Amino acid sequence: MHECILELCFSCADCDDSIGASVHCSGKGMKDWPRSYAAAHIRCPHCGSANKIVFNIGSGQVVDVSPAEDLIPRATVPSRN
Repeated sequence: MHECILELCFSCADCDDSIGASVHCSGKGMKDWPRSYAAAHIRCPHCGSANKIVFNIGSGQVVDVSPAEDLIPRATVPSRN
Protein backbone atom coordinates (compact mmCIF):
# COMPACT_ATOMS: atom_id res chain seq x y z
CA MET A 1 0.00 0.00 0.00
CA HIS A 2 1.29 3.44 -0.94
CA GLU A 3 1.32 6.32 1.50
CA CYS A 4 2.47 9.89 1.03
CA ILE A 5 2.48 13.23 2.79
CA LEU A 6 1.91 16.24 0.54
CA GLU A 7 2.32 19.95 1.15
CA LEU A 8 -0.50 21.83 -0.61
CA CYS A 9 -0.36 25.55 -1.39
CA PHE A 10 -3.48 27.30 -2.65
CA SER A 11 -5.57 30.47 -2.33
CA CYS A 12 -8.78 30.57 -0.31
CA ALA A 13 -11.91 30.47 -2.47
CA ASP A 14 -13.49 33.28 -0.39
CA CYS A 15 -10.78 35.72 0.71
CA ASP A 16 -8.04 34.77 -1.83
CA ASP A 17 -5.34 34.65 0.90
CA SER A 18 -2.58 32.05 0.56
CA ILE A 19 -2.94 28.83 2.55
CA GLY A 20 -0.51 25.97 3.11
CA ALA A 21 -1.61 22.57 4.39
CA SER A 22 -0.08 19.13 4.86
CA VAL A 23 -2.17 16.10 3.93
CA HIS A 24 -1.46 12.42 4.58
CA CYS A 25 -2.77 10.14 1.83
CA SER A 26 -3.18 6.37 2.23
CA GLY A 27 -5.69 3.62 1.61
CA LYS A 28 -7.36 1.74 -1.24
CA GLY A 29 -7.49 4.75 -3.58
CA MET A 30 -3.71 4.84 -3.68
CA LYS A 31 -3.57 1.71 -5.89
CA ASP A 32 -3.64 3.89 -9.02
CA TRP A 33 -0.98 6.20 -7.65
CA PRO A 34 0.39 8.53 -9.14
CA ARG A 35 -2.60 9.06 -11.48
CA SER A 36 -5.12 9.36 -8.64
CA TYR A 37 -6.84 12.49 -7.44
CA ALA A 38 -8.11 13.19 -3.95
CA ALA A 39 -10.10 15.90 -2.20
CA ALA A 40 -9.84 17.49 1.22
CA HIS A 41 -11.87 20.06 3.12
CA ILE A 42 -9.62 22.68 4.69
CA ARG A 43 -10.73 25.70 6.69
CA CYS A 44 -9.04 29.02 5.89
CA PRO A 45 -7.09 30.32 8.91
CA HIS A 46 -7.65 33.92 7.73
CA CYS A 47 -11.41 34.15 7.14
CA GLY A 48 -12.67 30.81 8.55
CA SER A 49 -14.46 29.64 5.40
CA ALA A 50 -14.29 25.99 4.33
CA ASN A 51 -12.53 25.13 1.06
CA LYS A 52 -12.78 21.92 -0.96
CA ILE A 53 -9.35 21.18 -2.44
CA VAL A 54 -8.90 18.65 -5.28
CA PHE A 55 -5.30 17.60 -5.87
CA ASN A 56 -3.17 15.07 -7.75
CA ILE A 57 -1.71 12.51 -5.36
CA GLY A 58 1.38 11.85 -7.49
CA SER A 59 2.49 15.46 -7.96
CA GLY A 60 0.70 17.30 -5.15
CA GLN A 61 -0.61 19.79 -7.73
CA VAL A 62 -3.84 21.50 -6.67
CA VAL A 63 -6.29 21.27 -9.59
CA ASP A 64 -9.39 22.87 -8.06
CA VAL A 65 -10.31 25.03 -5.08
CA SER A 66 -13.97 25.76 -4.41
CA PRO A 67 -16.08 26.88 -1.47
CA ALA A 68 -17.21 23.86 0.53
CA GLU A 69 -20.52 23.57 2.23
CA ASP A 70 -19.78 24.23 5.87
CA LEU A 71 -19.14 20.57 6.69
CA ILE A 72 -16.12 21.28 8.86
CA PRO A 73 -17.03 22.14 12.45
CA ARG A 74 -15.60 25.43 13.60
CA ALA A 75 -13.05 25.30 16.38
CA THR A 76 -14.59 26.03 19.76
CA VAL A 77 -13.21 28.74 21.97
CA PRO A 78 -12.69 27.63 25.57
CA SER A 79 -14.52 29.63 28.19
CA ARG A 80 -12.64 31.60 30.82
CA ASN A 81 -14.76 30.26 33.68
